[in-house]
Amino acid sequence: MATTTVDSGSYLSGLSTKFSRGWADFRLGYAREPMKYSLLIAAVIILGLLVVYPIWLLFQFSIVDPKGGLTAANYIEVTQRKDLFNALLNTLLLGVLVPLGCLLLGLPMAWMVSRTNMPGKLFVRAFAGIAFVIPSFIGMIIQDALKTFDRSLQLLFRAALLFFVPLNQVIELIDKD
Repeated sequence: MATTTVDSGSYLSGLSTKFSRGWADFRLGYAREPMKYSLLIAAVIILGLLVVYPIWLLFQFSIVDPKGGLTAANYIEVTQRKDLFNALLNTLLLGVLVPLGCLLLGLPMAWMVSRTNMPGKLFVRAFAGIAFVIPSFIGMIIQDALKTFDRSLQLLFRAALLFFVPLNQVIELIDKD
């Protein structure tokens, strides 16, 4: 009769074994192709510094006052100043709505393209790739060009540009009118 082992239920169970295997595979790959892995390590370090160091500086300057002491005044100021608080709300709103919108649009589209035999599959794939080809500042150029149109076209295009222009800019444009 075969016996089975019961997992301890821990999410991290077996992690050291997985890490050892991964480290062994890395060392073997490095021994086979040292230049490739050296470049990989250098790229990871450089990109890590380019991302982590500015974030660390932002955090550091946000909790240190001009005299060098620790403070939470900057965080309190964000909640008290209307312009900073609106920027924070805009950031949080966009941080929630954009991924939600991407999921609502992208997930069904990805399912239809990969799992069904829908007509126009190549067109949908090409259309989905446009977001990677066209930079986001093109939306601002289009918005500036739309300022010359009459009022009804401006409102129509502003509604369409909600996906391309930051929400606070759209609100400012609507408030101006």
